[in-house]
Amino acid sequence: MLQTPQNIKKTFSKYGLVIKKIPWLLASHAFLFILVFVCLELVLGELLFYHYVSSPAHQQIQVTDTPAAFGEKTYQSVLGEWAKRQNVIDNFSQEKYNNPF
Repeated sequence: MLQTPQNIKKTFSKYGLVIKKIPWLLASHAFLFILVFVCLELVLGELLFYHYVSSPAHQQIQVTDTPAAFGEKTYQSVLGEWAKRQNVIDNFSQEKYNNPF
């Protein structure tokens, strides 16, 4: 169904009046709206807390029997890198430069 431009203007003006009244309604009942929003926030926060913190605490933790393996080769390569860096720092040139200021 195709609306005429005059009907569209009436519809927009009707909804425009409703939209203009919303800030006045919020301002006249500000305490009530703040109270409602704080309560909604508390309920939502409790739901999220229960879902992500409290609920997983009640679940059984699965323990694996295989211990973590220690990579001796990787450890030795890291120690080698540290030794190289320490050698560079120890053999750094101690040349004194004049202060240009």
